[in-house]
Amino acid sequence: MKTLEEIKKIHVVPYSHHDHAWTNSRQWHIWRYIEGFCLALDLMNTDLEYTLTIDNVLHSLIVFEQYCPARADEFKRRVREGRISVANGGMALARPADFDGELLIRNGVAGRRVFEEKFGLDDIPVYFNADTAIGFSQMPQILKNMGHNYYRFSRPHASMDLMGVPGEFIWRGLDGSRIIASRSLYGGCVIADWANLDTWSEKKASFINEDIADKLGRASTDRILLNVGLDDSLPNKNIYDHDIDLSGFIADWNANESSQMVYSSFDKYFEEISRQELPVWEGPVDEAELAFNAPVRVDKSLRRMRIIAERLLLINERLGVIMQSMGLDSGKDTIDMLWDRLFAFSGHAMQHLLERDYDEILAFAEATIVLLGEERTRRTDAIAQQAARLSKVSHVVINTNGFELSEPVELHITSPYHVNGLVLRDSSGKILPWQITEMFNGDKGYKNKQFNEVRVAVPITVPAMGYESVSVQFDGKPMQIPENAADISNFVINNGVFTAAVENGVVVMLAYPDGKKLAQSEICQLRFYHTEPTDTWLYNWEPKSIEIMRTSNVLYIEYGPLRYRFITEGTIGLSPVRLETIITRDSPVIKYNLTLDNRESEGYYMISLPCAKEPMIKASIPFGEENREVEKILYAYPNRGENMECFWERNLTYGFYANGYVRYICGEGNMALLQGDLNSFCRSEPGKGEIEQLLYRSVDMSARTEQWVTKIGKDFSGTGEQHFEYAVAVLDKDDGAAQAARMLHMQRAPLITSVRYQMNETIYPPALSCLKINNYNVMLSAAYIKDEALIARVYECDGLMTSCSVKTVKQVQKAQVIDFTGKPLEKQIKIGDGIINFDMGAWEIATLKISF
Repeated sequence: MKTLEEIKKIHVVPYSHHDHAWTNSRQWHIWRYIEGFCLALDLMNTDLEYTLTIDNVLHSLIVFEQYCPARADEFKRRVREGRISVANGGMALARPADFDGELLIRNGVAGRRVFEEKFGLDDIPVYFNADTAIGFSQMPQILKNMGHNYYRFSRPHASMDLMGVPGEFIWRGLDGSRIIASRSLYGGCVIADWANLDTWSEKKASFINEDIADKLGRASTDRILLNVGLDDSLPNKNIYDHDIDLSGFIADWNANESSQMVYSSFDKYFEEISRQELPVWEGPVDEAELAFNAPVRVDKSLRRMRIIAERLLLINERLGVIMQSMGLDSGKDTIDMLWDRLFAFSGHAMQHLLERDYDEILAFAEATIVLLGEERTRRTDAIAQQAARLSKVSHVVINTNGFELSEPVELHITSPYHVNGLVLRDSSGKILPWQITEMFNGDKGYKNKQFNEVRVAVPITVPAMGYESVSVQFDGKPMQIPENAADISNFVINNGVFTAAVENGVVVMLAYPDGKKLAQSEICQLRFYHTEPTDTWLYNWEPKSIEIMRTSNVLYIEYGPLRYRFITEGTIGLSPVRLETIITRDSPVIKYNLTLDNRESEGYYMISLPCAKEPMIKASIPFGEENREVEKILYAYPNRGENMECFWERNLTYGFYANGYVRYICGEGNMALLQGDLNSFCRSEPGKGEIEQLLYRSVDMSARTEQWVTKIGKDFSGTGEQHFEYAVAVLDKDDGAAQAARMLHMQRAPLITSVRYQMNETIYPPALSCLKINNYNVMLSAAYIKDEALIARVYECDGLMTSCSVKTVKQVQKAQVIDFTGKPLEKQIKIGDGIINFDMGAWEIATLKISF
């Protein structure tokens, strides 16, 4: 803590926070941002000291260039002069906790590149995360790889104050990377009562009380950074557009005080504090999430659209790598266009857009996903058509993971006459087992008609980043419709990995095959917590009552031996529920597909999983995992008035952030929740013996009175049908993070199938692997073609030093490790026989550039 007398300089950084839109329409924001930039340029012509900071491309800069081209050159000149400073917030101001990881990287790198090209900048040292949760303990490594040395962020502001996080510090991340960080709320001079006071003593006291006192409490140096402005604020005006003479106030301060106050930039401030001794913060700074960012809408949410689009993009990129290895065009230009479309709906405040704006951006997002789906189909078909023919009909199964993948796939087998005596073989000629999941008769009574089409589940092993072919033949033996097991209510499944007891459509017991118990209660209980609506756009998480799912009917669709699938129908409160459960032979995963027809109003849906009283929770984060000791995480307080900021940020008591999976102790072993397409909000009350995953918020819109909230749109309430995919995994008894990480990647990039009837021979083999990571603890995050080279990003996922081995199908000419911007890094690499070897540290992210 510092006193005012210890402060030597106050850096005043004028800034206007530009969301895509917030409380007003996008149309209003566009005009507002143009007005703000024009006023700032006018002010710079008369006030030679005035500065401005901008932080993103899409929300405001592109808009200004489009609608005010006459002043674009003037804007660029002010950037070159240093009067307008660029702090990279990416293409769109994105919330780090919302994404799997690659979208955060691509958004930041693309934004930096646009800023550098538009303004001729050689370097952008600062990454700025205004008004968003700051992320996770891999942020220092990610930002260093983006080429940034400094990090400025704001939330969770009040919670970090209570945790004792300094205002300026060196953040040491999960892998040991270090970055200089500075934090505080991005607004300043929001009310500026001092502008209406007469004496200097009154002005000074008012200014200190509003903008300096809280910063002194967390200051680590003799410098203070003051962002002036707030959401869509105008130059030299407070939040209500009342004029304030900021330049006059700065002159008065410098005439009356010992410290210096200057117009400045983030760059100058960080340069000065980097020369001072700073405290070091180890590991995560934020272990929860902003509770007001809770998921809404679900099926029609931009959060869900981003998840789907990001994963489809990564799959399409990897398909492009397989295509390139087969001599086909990788389609790089199409991928670049689709990333640009994804950036357009990645902004952090967009779930609260007014109805017309939201409908427009949602339609754009849905169209993007359609384009991505079409592109995936085109690419898989192109790969399938090039694979060698094994029979008149072949199914090509494609794996876009960096490791060999063994799991069942569903194949749809057809015949122009009838399916009789099905025989399936892989590319080596091995006969594959199969299980009928569905049969189709058609309407016409063909001669010898039995079944024209059949869907089967087939366990298959597919090489890394490649494909396997399955030949389809018929031996003339009769086919049988699977027996219906609807009369069975209670039974036990031993799938080779675990034993599961099923009662009335619910898994109620799990154990290892040797008898050691994992769980002896319902594995995934669905709950609805009724809450009282708040009088603002914020949420109340205190339950007034709790509903649980009640079963009314169970349909047993498949009853082994390769796969068990049953559908449980019922209700939770007023809402119908349909829950599909899938258990597969030799798989450690129980898959769930939930359909919820929500008819409730205010409250939230959770799934609850049993765990040990002290479960030792490990939460996945992009490119790693963190411990979660929920009893040590600071949350909201009983009296909201004492710390309203904390109420906004942390009102989901015992909540924590997890992106991908949650590992935990359960009974005598280890389990994991694989989140699938769920969000990052989890909860675990200490000593209660359960972990909960938030599905989403249901909102009573009729109880909201704020005018802008009433205009958000009806689907914000979350009523109607919503869908969720998630899974529970039984982990090896002594396994670490690598097994869970592998299951996570299998879930995000499942096997893809494509049928081919082409009769001509091809030069490509019936099975292919173009890229393989030979380490169990190293995951492939991304693979794509750029400038005729293969870019492969990998990360160590188990906290171990390792010698990474990457195998390619082509002869490697050159390989080097680069940062996310493409800059070469110093790391020794050995190449031989298509294998690349290099050392990796624990939790390290490494990007390879490979030329063939």
